[in-house]
Amino acid sequence: MELLEEVEQMARNAANSIDVENCQEPSDTDIARWQQLFGYSYANAAELIKQRRGDLSRQGVSDDHWEMVRTEKEAQGYDREAYEHEVEIGGKPRAKPPTTGAPPLSPTQARAMYLIKLDGILDTPEKIQDAAGLDECPDAIQATRDDGHSSFFCTIDGKAKHTITHWLTMQNLLFEPTFVRLFQRAPKDFSNNSIYPTLGQDSTLPQYRLATQNTTILPSQDQYPVWYFFYGKLADACILQRRLSLPETEIPVLKCASIPRGILATWGSKYKALLDGDVNSQVDGSAYLVMSKEDEDALRAYETDNYEVVRCTIIMKEEKVKGCTFRFVGTPDTVVNTQGFCWF
Repeated sequence: MELLEEVEQMARNAANSIDVENCQEPSDTDIARWQQLFGYSYANAAELIKQRRGDLSRQGVSDDHWEMVRTEKEAQGYDREAYEHEVEIGGKPRAKPPTTGAPPLSPTQARAMYLIKLDGILDTPEKIQDAAGLDECPDAIQATRDDGHSSFFCTIDGKAKHTITHWLTMQNLLFEPTFVRLFQRAPKDFSNNSIYPTLGQDSTLPQYRLATQNTTILPSQDQYPVWYFFYGKLADACILQRRLSLPETEIPVLKCASIPRGILATWGSKYKALLDGDVNSQVDGSAYLVMSKEDEDALRAYETDNYEVVRCTIIMKEEKVKGCTFRFVGTPDTVVNTQGFCWF
């Protein structure tokens, strides 16, 4: 574009900016239009409209051009501003091509719970149901900020989140939904018919299968009191006391202990994580006798579903017992062996 044409375009933009000084904030109608046409979230649509209105060097279309397409485009939901934006970006934004070879969801990932914000092309529970392939329509939950602004969300599990993400890659519109992870208690699901789940031992392998169906497996799902092995912050008596809401005069008794078949890792750059190890691996820490389900539930809530409760063998100075510990279920940052150097 020649310099004179650029100056003329900027002059037209200034004249058409609808009093840029006072009308930078787009209306809800404008935002909804861009959401429906381009698949943007509410926040993205509002920001893009404000940026465009404040940019006097933006590219537009001539009055003759707009009059030629106006009837058709307005019937499709456009106004001039939205149409010029589409011309600027070369047509509606398209989704990224779906990736191949994505790892399948683990049971832990599938049962994780999320809030998804009703926004953009997923602005109703019915659209969430369709995108996630749910049998029932999820309920809408209202959340209100301190400034009075309200938003609506639906609760979905990790499987539905995975399905929605995949569905979006197959659509013709680019849209990134807002997911909020809901942390739950560390799951505990002990089998009565096998050693599952046990630290460092795969219950499906022949050497770990039960010889008879009458074998008693300890600890059982609802066995109390039950020994727990701690290797992180819960190995601090003061922290454990607070987590269990014990009186100030009641200090929990922790015993020095170790467990075989485990290795320590870190995640989130600072948190300790216990992973399956081999027969030669060992982790040192502390053992504590949990007296009730209420106390166990408090510890599971503290660890969250980033971990799961598994069976283990706890070795103390006086005895060796069958107990429980918290095994990490995600992908660690680094793994440290018992000598203290990183494996990767």
